[in-house]
Order: sequence, then structure tokens, then C-alpha cells
Amino acid sequence: MDDYLESKARDKIKDKLNNNGGRVVFIIDDIERLNDGISLKEFLGFIRNVLLDSFNCKVIIIGNKEAITSENKNEMKNYWEKVISRNLKFPSNLEVGKKILNNDLRKSYFNENEIQDLIELIQVSPLSTSKANVLNLRTLNLVITDFKNIYDQLENCNKEHVNTRMSLFTSLFILHNINRNNVIDNQEKFKDMKVPNGFTFINSKKDKKPSPEEEIYQKYFQENEIAKKYAFFSRELNNYIFEGVLDIEEYQKKLNDNFSEKNAEEDVLYILRNFMLYSEDKVKGKESEAIDIIKGGRYSFGYRLNIYMKLKELCLNGIVTLNEKEIDELEDYLLENYELQISDSIEGEDLLKLINFHFPQNPELIEYKNELSEKLMKQQKIYMKKQGIYQQYIEAILNEERKKRSELEMQCKEIKNVDIFTIFNSYISDIEKELLGNNAKIIYLNRYIYN
Repeated sequence: MDDYLESKARDKIKDKLNNNGGRVVFIIDDIERLNDGISLKEFLGFIRNVLLDSFNCKVIIIGNKEAITSENKNEMKNYWEKVISRNLKFPSNLEVGKKILNNDLRKSYFNENEIQDLIELIQVSPLSTSKANVLNLRTLNLVITDFKNIYDQLENCNKEHVNTRMSLFTSLFILHNINRNNVIDNQEKFKDMKVPNGFTFINSKKDKKPSPEEEIYQKYFQENEIAKKYAFFSRELNNYIFEGVLDIEEYQKKLNDNFSEKNAEEDVLYILRNFMLYSEDKVKGKESEAIDIIKGGRYSFGYRLNIYMKLKELCLNGIVTLNEKEIDELEDYLLENYELQISDSIEGEDLLKLINFHFPQNPELIEYKNELSEKLMKQQKIYMKKQGIYQQYIEAILNEERKKRSELEMQCKEIKNVDIFTIFNSYISDIEKELLGNNAKIIYLNRYIYN
């Protein structure tokens, strides 16, 4: 105190403590963060001799004794009991977190087994160990609040599936921790973030600083089976962390494209993604099932495309028995049976660009991803034309039906990805008749082109 306070201020404090010390309580928090240049022995001596004896104050010291540096630990053993008259041991954040999960979410949202999985999620995470940051209860409460807010807006048919509940909570837990720990400090990169694929980090150099994606994988996924099983990042959910607004319908659609209606442990896509955890026979069995799903019409096109991309990745790495010809046949089948992707979310990720798939260390897969993306966008144009969407859009322009144009842009955001003048050229004869028959349409068209 002598080093940091002016004499007048110091004298004023001492005078007040001399007169009122018995009614003063000092609370000293985070004792384990004591500067290395300060002796714990001297610090405890100051508390004993000055605060307790000279001024008759009360002192409460709060901290994690296990985290006190090795240099101070010996001093703590020798002098702690001489200063501290009473010890109160509080439960760890992890124990409190378990109680919060049980009290807030059991019965109303999750059954007993699911609660145990959530406890495993927060327990296995390095966030909960003494080697890293302790589980942050404020973050956990934020996750629970957001979970309830989003879950209560979901359609009842989605609430029935364990995948939906577990994926929503698991994803929010990891995303909030990534955001609050500034693992990715760029907002746009955070919004585009996907669940990291551990397979891509197998051969990464140990002496090289890990990328943010690899750091996220090591911290939240590497030893956490619940995270591997259920975590699913979509642009909608990532954006919710920053904006607080979520397109519920689009998010539900993405969830359905990522999980089948079965339990995650039996889900084909999950097993293919985590093939290292299963026997060769199990993976081969799911390989056959994956082919049937791609060729069948029961699942959404998005889910079938996700399975196909995973098969392609495993095929190039020699994990599955499919050969290149069989993979090409599956690709042809997917393209021939393409379904128009209707989306009512401007912020929604574009399935056609395959942004769900990230292959940072595989140039061959990156090249293939770009080629398939171009083929998918070509199919999109064909189906847009077949269903008359381009023609509807042109008519809305010529009639200056701004509401209709807006609806089409919202439902089929891909309409903005095409060269509208090329589309006009395809329908030029029809457009000429419209313009010749009504001068007002020339004005409307001129306004559109000008804008």
C-alpha cells in the first residue's frame, strides 16, 4: 500500500480503519493468481499482522488451492494455518454444472440417459479439467437459456427425436465456448465454421502450430464422443450466437439433412464420419446401406448428398471397398435425381456450394468438391427452368410485382446466382410480345435494369 498510495490517502484509510476496522471485511479473490514476484508468505503476513491484528478487520480469501504455483505451495503449507482460522470448501464448477443440468433440463427436456450424456459432454471437455479453464457456469447458463428458447420454437415432430435435442444443446455448448474464448476472432469465419473432421488432422506436423480448426478439434472433440456424435454447426446457428435471431425452419431442415430419424449411433452418416471407432465389418455394412440410401427416395436430397460426399472421401483414402467407377455411378444417380432446393432463408448456407465439406489437407478432394458444386449448380438451373421459376421471375419484373419478386428471391435464393440477362435472352420472344403489347412494361423493365 505504501508503494501505491499518496500519504494523505494512506493516512485517511488508516484513520478510518483505526476507528471502524471491526466493521470492515476485505474479500480477496483469485488468490491463485498472485503475482510470481510477490511472496505468499509476505502476503499472508500482511493479512495477519496488519489487517487482522492492527485494524481488527475480517478477511475472506477465495481461490483454488490446487492451482497455486509450486513456489508458493511450500509457503502455503507452512503459513496458511497460522493465518486462516476457518476453511470452507465449495463444490467445483463441474459439480455445480451437473446439478444445474439435472434441475433445469431433466424431465421437461431430457430423459435420465440424455442428462448423463450432457454431463459427459461437459465433464470430458478439457474445459472441465484443472489443466485448462474451469467449466464456466455463466457460459453453461447461457447455453441452457438459448437451448430452451430455440427448442420451444421447434415443431413437435422435431422435438420427438433425441438427435434434435442433443445436437442443439451440444452445438450451443461448443459454439458459445469457442466464441467466449476467442478461438476464432473473425466473425465471418465463425459464421462459416463447420464441425472439424478429425480425419484431416491425422498427419498434421506436431511441431507446427495447430490451425484454429485443429485446436477446436483437439479441445472439444478429440476425446469427447458426445460432441462427435451430436455436434452440428450450421450458418444459421453460428449466426445466432452473434445476432440472437435464428431461422427455425432452415435450421430444422439442416438438422434433418445431417441426421436420419434413427439414434445417432446407428446413423449411417455418423458411422461413416467416425469410421475409426468401428470394426471393418461394421463400416462395410453401413457402406452398403449408404449406397441404398443414395439410390432411394426416402431421405432428403441434402442427407443423401452428405452421405455421398463422405463415401467419396473414404473411397479416395482407401477406407471403403467402392471403386472409382462405382463412385461415379452414384454421382450420376444423384445428379439425375436432383431435387430443387427451396430455401426461405437469405442467410442460409448454399447446399450447392458444398460448404459443409472442408478438406484443408487434400487438394484432390478440394478440386472434386469444386467440380461437383458446378455440376449441382448446372442441375439447379435446369430444374429452375423446368418448374418455370425463371419465367415467373421475368413476369414479376415486367409487371413490377415487387412482392412476387421478393418471394421468389426468398424461396429460391439461387435465382440471384444466375446471369439474369442470359435468362432474358432465353425468353426474348415472349418478352418482346409483352413489351409490344404494353408500354408500361417497357418502363418497368427499364427501372429493373437501371437498378
